[in-house]
Amino acid sequence: MLLRTRTALKGSRTGGLRAVTVIGCVLLVVNLVEAVLPGAFPAWMRVEMLFIAAMMAALAAASFRAHRNSPAGRR
Repeated sequence: MLLRTRTALKGSRTGGLRAVTVIGCVLLVVNLVEAVLPGAFPAWMRVEMLFIAAMMAALAAASFRAHRNSPAGRR
């Protein structure tokens, strides 16, 4: 993910930003699904998964906003 963020910062906003958005959204969904599986993980791990899901939601929101405000996103 760090390499994709660097790509986005170097100027290739569409490719790098799109990859960061997709990865963040996938991690958000996977962590939410894992957190709600009954009996699969201990409580402390569920809290950790929900925290990671919240961070990925913030990342996805920021990347959607950046893509919307970029010149390439205004087509």
